[in-house]
Amino acid sequence: MGINQIQELLLIADIGGTNCRLALYQLENNKTKLIRKVKLTGKDCSQDFVSTLKTFLKKDSPSYACLAVAGVIKNNKCHLTNRNWNLCADTLKSQFKFRELFLINDLIANGLGVSCLNNEHLVTVCKGKYNPQSTKAILSPGTGLGESIITVSNNEENHLATEGGHCDFAPVTPQEINLLKFLQNKYKKHISYEYVLSGMGICNIYQFLDHSNSSIKAPQISKAALDRSCKIAHETIKLFSILCGREAGNLALKSLPYSGLYIGGGIIPHLIPIFQEHFINGFLDKGRFKPLLETIPVHIIKKEDCTLIGAKKKLINFILKK
Repeated sequence: MGINQIQELLLIADIGGTNCRLALYQLENNKTKLIRKVKLTGKDCSQDFVSTLKTFLKKDSPSYACLAVAGVIKNNKCHLTNRNWNLCADTLKSQFKFRELFLINDLIANGLGVSCLNNEHLVTVCKGKYNPQSTKAILSPGTGLGESIITVSNNEENHLATEGGHCDFAPVTPQEINLLKFLQNKYKKHISYEYVLSGMGICNIYQFLDHSNSSIKAPQISKAALDRSCKIAHETIKLFSILCGREAGNLALKSLPYSGLYIGGGIIPHLIPIFQEHFINGFLDKGRFKPLLETIPVHIIKKEDCTLIGAKKKLINFILKK
Protein backbone atom coordinates (compact mmCIF):
# COMPACT_ATOMS: atom_id res chain seq x y z
CA MET A 1 0.00 0.00 0.00
CA GLY A 2 1.40 3.41 -0.93
CA ILE A 3 1.94 5.98 1.75
CA ASN A 4 -0.71 8.32 0.28
CA GLN A 5 -3.36 5.69 0.89
CA ILE A 6 -2.50 5.19 4.57
CA GLN A 7 -4.79 6.72 7.14
CA GLU A 8 -4.47 5.20 10.58
CA LEU A 9 -4.74 5.99 14.28
CA LEU A 10 -1.57 5.24 16.24
CA LEU A 11 -1.16 4.75 19.98
CA ILE A 12 2.25 5.64 21.43
CA ALA A 13 3.15 5.11 25.10
CA ASP A 14 6.10 5.72 27.41
CA ILE A 15 5.41 3.72 30.57
CA GLY A 16 7.87 4.34 33.38
CA GLY A 17 8.00 3.76 37.11
CA THR A 18 6.50 7.16 37.98
CA ASN A 19 4.99 8.65 34.82
CA CYS A 20 2.89 7.15 32.05
CA ARG A 21 2.81 9.21 28.86
CA LEU A 22 0.15 8.31 26.28
CA ALA A 23 -0.29 9.87 22.86
CA LEU A 24 -2.75 9.30 20.05
CA TYR A 25 -1.75 10.27 16.51
CA GLN A 26 -3.38 10.19 13.11
CA LEU A 27 -1.13 9.10 10.26
CA GLU A 28 -2.23 10.38 6.87
CA ASN A 29 -0.39 11.32 3.68
CA ASN A 30 3.07 10.87 5.11
CA LYS A 31 2.32 13.10 8.12
CA THR A 32 1.33 12.52 11.73
CA LYS A 33 -1.15 14.75 13.52
CA LEU A 34 -1.36 14.69 17.30
CA ILE A 35 -4.92 14.02 18.45
CA ARG A 36 -4.20 14.16 22.19
CA LYS A 37 -1.45 13.46 24.68
CA VAL A 38 -1.39 13.04 28.46
CA LYS A 39 1.24 12.65 31.16
CA LEU A 40 -0.11 10.62 34.07
CA THR A 41 1.60 10.28 37.44
CA GLY A 42 1.06 7.28 39.69
CA LYS A 43 -1.98 8.79 41.41
CA ASP A 44 -3.57 9.57 38.02
CA CYS A 45 -3.35 5.97 36.79
CA SER A 46 -5.70 3.09 37.45
CA GLN A 47 -4.59 -0.03 39.27
CA ASP A 48 -3.71 -1.66 35.94
CA PHE A 49 -2.59 -0.50 32.52
CA VAL A 50 -5.67 -1.82 30.70
CA SER A 51 -8.01 0.41 32.72
CA THR A 52 -5.69 3.40 32.28
CA LEU A 53 -5.60 2.85 28.52
CA LYS A 54 -9.36 2.45 28.22
CA THR A 55 -9.85 5.78 29.99
CA PHE A 56 -7.38 7.48 27.64
CA LEU A 57 -8.71 6.01 24.39
CA LYS A 58 -12.39 6.68 25.15
CA LYS A 59 -14.14 5.57 21.94
CA ASP A 60 -11.07 5.72 19.69
CA SER A 61 -9.70 2.48 18.22
CA PRO A 62 -6.11 2.82 17.01
CA SER A 63 -4.90 0.24 14.51
CA TYR A 64 -1.27 0.21 15.64
CA ALA A 65 0.51 0.67 18.95
CA CYS A 66 4.06 0.92 20.27
CA LEU A 67 4.55 0.78 24.03
CA ALA A 68 7.95 1.73 25.46
CA VAL A 69 8.27 0.14 28.90
CA ALA A 70 10.76 0.44 31.76
CA GLY A 71 11.56 -3.20 32.29
CA VAL A 72 12.91 -6.42 30.84
CA ILE A 73 10.88 -7.78 27.91
CA LYS A 74 10.82 -11.53 27.51
CA ASN A 75 8.46 -13.53 25.28
CA ASN A 76 6.60 -10.31 24.45
CA LYS A 77 5.80 -9.76 28.14
CA CYS A 78 7.07 -7.27 30.69
CA HIS A 79 6.72 -6.76 34.44
CA LEU A 80 7.77 -3.17 35.00
CA THR A 81 10.80 -2.92 37.28
CA ASN A 82 9.50 -0.05 39.42
CA ARG A 83 5.74 -0.28 38.94
CA ASN A 84 3.43 -3.19 39.70
CA TRP A 85 2.11 -3.54 36.17
CA ASN A 86 2.31 -6.65 33.99
CA LEU A 87 2.01 -6.15 30.25
CA CYS A 88 1.55 -8.87 27.63
CA ALA A 89 1.72 -7.72 24.01
CA ASP A 90 -0.41 -10.57 22.69
CA THR A 91 -3.15 -10.01 25.28
CA LEU A 92 -3.26 -6.26 24.69
CA LYS A 93 -3.28 -6.75 20.92
CA SER A 94 -6.29 -9.04 21.18
CA GLN A 95 -8.14 -7.01 23.80
CA PHE A 96 -7.86 -3.68 21.97
CA LYS A 97 -7.98 -5.20 18.47
CA PHE A 98 -4.70 -3.67 17.34
CA ARG A 99 -3.54 -4.78 13.92
CA GLU A 100 0.00 -4.74 15.33
CA LEU A 101 1.46 -3.88 18.73
CA PHE A 102 5.12 -3.49 19.66
CA LEU A 103 6.43 -3.77 23.20
CA ILE A 104 9.93 -2.25 23.36
CA ASN A 105 12.31 -1.27 26.12
CA ASP A 106 12.07 2.42 26.98
CA LEU A 107 15.82 2.95 26.53
CA ILE A 108 15.62 1.55 23.00
CA ALA A 109 12.82 4.03 22.29
CA ASN A 110 14.92 6.77 23.87
CA GLY A 111 17.79 5.87 21.54
CA LEU A 112 15.52 5.96 18.50
CA GLY A 113 14.33 9.38 19.63
CA VAL A 114 17.88 10.73 19.97
CA SER A 115 18.36 10.60 16.20
CA CYS A 116 15.36 12.94 15.81
CA LEU A 117 16.74 15.64 18.12
CA ASN A 118 18.56 18.81 17.16
CA ASN A 119 20.94 21.06 19.07
CA GLU A 120 18.20 23.01 20.83
CA HIS A 121 17.08 19.77 22.53
CA LEU A 122 20.56 19.07 23.96
CA VAL A 123 23.00 20.58 26.43
CA THR A 124 26.60 19.67 25.67
CA VAL A 125 28.68 18.76 28.72
CA CYS A 126 31.77 17.56 26.84
CA LYS A 127 32.32 18.39 23.16
CA GLY A 128 34.71 15.49 22.53
CA LYS A 129 35.63 14.35 19.02
CA TYR A 130 32.45 13.33 17.23
CA ASN A 131 32.49 10.28 14.94
CA PRO A 132 29.08 9.67 13.28
CA GLN A 133 29.97 6.06 12.42
CA SER A 134 30.74 5.13 16.02
CA THR A 135 28.70 3.82 18.93
CA LYS A 136 26.24 5.84 21.02
CA ALA A 137 25.32 5.17 24.65
CA ILE A 138 22.49 6.36 26.88
CA LEU A 139 22.43 6.73 30.67
CA SER A 140 18.99 7.62 32.00
CA PRO A 141 18.37 8.31 35.71
CA GLY A 142 14.68 8.57 36.58
CA THR A 143 12.51 6.43 38.84
CA GLY A 144 15.17 3.82 38.12
CA LEU A 145 18.41 3.84 36.14
CA GLY A 146 18.34 2.84 32.49
CA GLU A 147 21.32 2.20 30.23
CA SER A 148 21.58 1.24 26.57
CA ILE A 149 24.11 1.01 23.75
CA ILE A 150 23.60 1.80 20.05
CA THR A 151 26.03 0.28 17.56
CA VAL A 152 26.33 1.06 13.85
CA SER A 153 26.74 -1.54 11.07
CA ASN A 154 26.40 -0.81 7.36
CA ASN A 155 25.02 2.65 8.22
CA GLU A 156 22.20 1.09 10.26
CA GLU A 157 21.78 1.49 14.02
CA ASN A 158 21.40 -1.53 16.27
CA HIS A 159 19.82 -0.75 19.65
CA LEU A 160 20.84 -2.90 22.62
CA ALA A 161 18.81 -2.71 25.81
CA THR A 162 20.76 -3.49 28.97
CA GLU A 163 20.14 -3.74 32.71
CA GLY A 164 23.41 -1.98 33.49
CA GLY A 165 21.72 0.19 36.11
CA HIS A 166 21.56 -2.87 38.34
CA CYS A 167 25.32 -3.48 38.32
CA ASP A 168 27.19 -3.13 41.63
CA PHE A 169 27.57 0.38 43.00
CA ALA A 170 31.36 0.85 43.03
CA PRO A 171 32.41 3.66 45.43
CA VAL A 172 35.79 5.34 45.02
CA THR A 173 36.32 7.90 47.80
CA PRO A 174 36.05 7.35 51.57
CA GLN A 175 32.77 9.30 51.54
CA GLU A 176 31.36 7.08 48.79
CA ILE A 177 32.47 3.94 50.65
CA ASN A 178 30.61 5.19 53.71
CA LEU A 179 27.57 5.81 51.50
CA LEU A 180 27.69 2.18 50.35
CA LYS A 181 27.88 1.00 53.99
CA PHE A 182 24.90 3.22 54.85
CA LEU A 183 22.86 1.72 51.98
CA GLN A 184 23.85 -1.84 52.86
CA ASN A 185 22.71 -1.24 56.42
CA LYS A 186 19.46 0.36 55.24
CA TYR A 187 18.43 -2.18 52.60
CA LYS A 188 20.22 -5.38 53.73
CA LYS A 189 20.67 -6.49 50.11
CA HIS A 190 22.60 -5.95 46.88
CA ILE A 191 23.27 -2.26 46.23
CA SER A 192 23.33 -1.26 42.58
CA TYR A 193 23.92 2.11 40.93
CA GLU A 194 20.13 2.53 40.79
CA TYR A 195 20.18 3.07 44.57
CA VAL A 196 22.16 6.29 44.09
CA LEU A 197 21.30 7.38 40.52
CA SER A 198 17.51 7.75 40.57
CA GLY A 199 14.83 9.67 42.41
CA MET A 200 15.20 7.15 45.21
CA GLY A 201 18.97 7.63 44.99
CA ILE A 202 18.70 11.38 45.62
CA CYS A 203 16.67 10.66 48.77
CA ASN A 204 19.20 8.02 49.85
CA ILE A 205 22.14 10.40 49.45
CA TYR A 206 20.29 13.14 51.35
CA GLN A 207 19.54 10.79 54.26
CA PHE A 208 23.18 9.68 54.31
CA LEU A 209 24.49 13.25 54.45
CA ASP A 210 21.79 14.41 56.89
CA HIS A 211 22.27 11.40 59.21
CA SER A 212 18.49 11.05 59.28
CA ASN A 213 15.50 9.07 58.07
CA SER A 214 14.05 12.20 56.50
CA SER A 215 10.99 11.67 54.31
CA ILE A 216 11.84 14.65 52.08
CA LYS A 217 11.17 13.90 48.39
CA ALA A 218 13.63 14.18 45.51
CA PRO A 219 11.91 17.20 43.86
CA GLN A 220 12.08 19.10 47.17
CA ILE A 221 15.77 18.28 47.53
CA SER A 222 16.46 19.39 43.96
CA LYS A 223 14.61 22.68 44.44
CA ALA A 224 16.42 23.42 47.72
CA ALA A 225 19.74 22.62 46.05
CA LEU A 226 19.13 24.94 43.12
CA ASP A 227 17.99 27.90 45.21
CA ARG A 228 20.70 27.11 47.79
CA SER A 229 18.21 27.23 50.65
CA CYS A 230 19.64 24.00 52.10
CA LYS A 231 23.35 23.17 52.22
CA ILE A 232 22.75 19.43 52.59
CA ALA A 233 20.44 19.44 49.55
CA HIS A 234 23.15 21.17 47.50
CA GLU A 235 25.76 18.66 48.68
CA THR A 236 23.32 15.86 47.81
CA ILE A 237 22.98 16.97 44.18
CA LYS A 238 26.72 17.60 43.97
CA LEU A 239 27.47 14.00 45.05
CA PHE A 240 24.68 12.66 42.84
CA SER A 241 26.24 14.47 39.85
CA ILE A 242 29.72 13.11 40.59
CA LEU A 243 28.38 9.55 40.92
CA CYS A 244 26.44 9.96 37.68
CA GLY A 245 29.72 11.00 36.07
CA ARG A 246 31.46 7.90 37.44
CA GLU A 247 28.85 5.52 36.03
CA ALA A 248 28.70 7.41 32.74
CA GLY A 249 32.47 7.00 32.55
CA ASN A 250 32.10 3.26 33.21
CA LEU A 251 29.52 3.00 30.42
CA ALA A 252 31.75 5.03 28.09
CA LEU A 253 34.75 2.77 28.70
CA LYS A 254 32.62 -0.30 27.95
CA SER A 255 31.02 1.06 24.79
CA LEU A 256 33.41 3.77 23.46
CA PRO A 257 30.55 6.00 22.24
CA TYR A 258 32.45 8.45 20.01
CA SER A 259 29.10 9.30 18.42
CA GLY A 260 27.88 10.55 21.78
CA LEU A 261 26.95 9.56 25.31
CA TYR A 262 23.48 10.92 26.07
CA ILE A 263 22.13 11.62 29.56
CA GLY A 264 18.36 11.09 29.55
CA GLY A 265 15.63 10.69 32.14
CA GLY A 266 13.47 13.19 33.96
CA ILE A 267 15.90 14.25 36.69
CA ILE A 268 18.99 15.79 35.09
CA PRO A 269 17.33 18.48 32.91
CA HIS A 270 16.15 20.19 36.11
CA LEU A 271 19.62 20.11 37.70
CA ILE A 272 21.82 21.41 34.87
CA PRO A 273 23.44 24.36 36.75
CA ILE A 274 24.85 22.06 39.45
CA PHE A 275 25.11 18.90 37.36
CA GLN A 276 27.38 20.28 34.62
CA GLU A 277 29.91 21.56 37.13
CA HIS A 278 30.35 18.29 39.03
CA PHE A 279 29.43 15.52 36.55
CA ILE A 280 32.59 16.02 34.53
CA ASN A 281 34.80 15.46 37.60
CA GLY A 282 33.36 11.99 38.10
CA PHE A 283 33.27 11.24 34.38
CA LEU A 284 36.96 11.97 33.76
CA ASP A 285 38.22 10.37 36.99
CA LYS A 286 39.52 7.24 35.27
CA GLY A 287 43.28 7.56 35.75
CA ARG A 288 45.29 6.97 32.59
CA PHE A 289 42.08 6.77 30.55
CA LYS A 290 41.12 10.37 31.25
CA PRO A 291 42.50 11.49 27.83
CA LEU A 292 40.31 8.90 26.09
CA LEU A 293 37.18 10.04 27.94
CA GLU A 294 37.91 13.64 26.99
CA THR A 295 37.26 12.59 23.36
CA ILE A 296 33.74 11.27 24.13
CA PRO A 297 30.94 13.75 23.31
CA VAL A 298 28.49 13.98 26.23
CA HIS A 299 25.05 15.59 25.96
CA ILE A 300 22.06 16.07 28.27
CA ILE A 301 18.70 15.40 26.61
CA LYS A 302 16.33 18.28 27.42
CA LYS A 303 13.46 17.02 25.27
CA GLU A 304 10.96 15.53 27.73
CA ASP A 305 9.15 13.30 25.24
CA CYS A 306 12.25 11.86 23.52
CA THR A 307 11.09 8.31 24.34
CA LEU A 308 7.64 8.94 22.83
CA ILE A 309 9.31 10.32 19.71
CA GLY A 310 11.41 7.17 19.39
CA ALA A 311 8.44 4.84 19.90
CA LYS A 312 6.51 6.74 17.24
CA LYS A 313 9.47 6.47 14.86
CA LYS A 314 9.59 2.69 15.40
CA LEU A 315 5.91 2.32 14.61
CA ILE A 316 5.83 4.58 11.55
CA ASN A 317 8.89 2.86 10.06
CA PHE A 318 7.08 -0.47 10.40
CA ILE A 319 3.90 0.82 8.74
CA LEU A 320 5.75 2.44 5.84
CA LYS A 321 7.71 -0.75 5.10
CA LYS A 322 4.56 -2.87 4.80
